[in-house]
Amino acid sequence: METSKRRLSPGALVLLAGLVVAVPATIGAALIAAGAGLLPAGADMALPRAGPPVGLRAALALIGLVVAASLGWLAAVVGLALYVFLPARAYPEAIRTYASYRTVVACLALVNIGSAIVVLPVALALQLTGAASPADPPSPPVLVVATVGSALALLFVAYFRVVRPGVISWRDVGLTRGDLPRRLALGLVAGLAVLVAAGLVEQVLQRLGVRQNQSELFAAVRDASPRQFVALLLAAAVLTPFAEEVFFRGYVFTALLRERGPWQAYIGSAALFSAVHFNLAALAPIFVIGLVMAFVYHRTRTLVPVIVAHGVNNLVALSALYFGVG
Repeated sequence: METSKRRLSPGALVLLAGLVVAVPATIGAALIAAGAGLLPAGADMALPRAGPPVGLRAALALIGLVVAASLGWLAAVVGLALYVFLPARAYPEAIRTYASYRTVVACLALVNIGSAIVVLPVALALQLTGAASPADPPSPPVLVVATVGSALALLFVAYFRVVRPGVISWRDVGLTRGDLPRRLALGLVAGLAVLVAAGLVEQVLQRLGVRQNQSELFAAVRDASPRQFVALLLAAAVLTPFAEEVFFRGYVFTALLRERGPWQAYIGSAALFSAVHFNLAALAPIFVIGLVMAFVYHRTRTLVPVIVAHGVNNLVALSALYFGVG
């Protein structure tokens, strides 16, 4: 009796081929750059020294590896895009895979790599003009670009993966104007609850010796001009809450709740929400925030309160950092 073997999708094949080229080429380029003193001190210390600069041959090897790495990462992005969006061409296929963890992780990988492609040239341009140093925290312009790029990428992926094919509609996630004053009031109350819950978790972690480092990662906010601070507030307290709640609660929580039940919906959406922030020290507080947001969304069946709550949390955090409170 013949058994049918499961074949890799076209997107997975392109992604795998891209990574096979990109990963070793990136490592090789980093080693040569470290040896030539082209990397910041922190990265240089983390890599084996390749010896002193060796002239034309090393330069040509570095250029070749950079080109190979760039083409490899480009192929990886194309592969991720194919993997995410090819099944979304028609409703039956789109709904078959939309609640898969592999699909959700691929969506997040596409968002992060796509955002990095936008942010890196901006950061490099600032470094080349002397406006920023590689060793400094991200400057306010870089933070704005990174925040806006990531938010728009989340909205793009969520829309074309589940909304446009008709798997999850805006009405399904409660993005309607009905009972708006009550929803806004619930959002303010939920925002206070989020601040209290996250603060309690941070206090417990500090007693256990886990030092929170969010203020260090966003230290450049303190030196932002008023115009830059307003831009950061609009990006982080308006656009980001909308985009992240659409993706993590509107898409991920709804999909897991439908297909896998409430436990996986709560734990899975909160875990992915915390992991995607790439901050190990803040993992627990962000996870708790994700759980609170999921609870509010599950009880109200509308994204409006959690968007408001998320915005309140980000507004308070950024304002406290900018004005030196706490």
